[in-house]
Amino acid sequence: MQINPLRGESKLVIAGNTYVLAMTMESLAQLSGLLGDPPFQDLYDRLMRGALGAQRAALGVFVQSGITATGKALGRREAIAAALRDVALSDLGAWSQAMVPLLNAVTRTASDEPADEGNATAAQT
Repeated sequence: MQINPLRGESKLVIAGNTYVLAMTMESLAQLSGLLGDPPFQDLYDRLMRGALGAQRAALGVFVQSGITATGKALGRREAIAAALRDVALSDLGAWSQAMVPLLNAVTRTASDEPADEGNATAAQT
């Protein structure tokens, strides 16, 4: 399972299953709507400080696919259901680590990287 942080992807392991997370404008809009349309900075803060409601809602919109510990591929719906079913308080550290590259991709500016580097890397995956 390849992850491309320049495309806004990250991985998260919950109960031995590996999930691909992606933060897109669509998923951010869905999450914002679920959480009462807070300003982006408030949304960012809630995700990074471990607000449980925000994290659980984010799982439902950021999970794109998954692979079970036994190697079975999970489609988006199945992956979301498994992640929401299996997530535990002990996963908060892994969640925070997975959120950093997602949020960095969203807050990256054009001056943060050479002109076509992100698109070239995204096209390779």
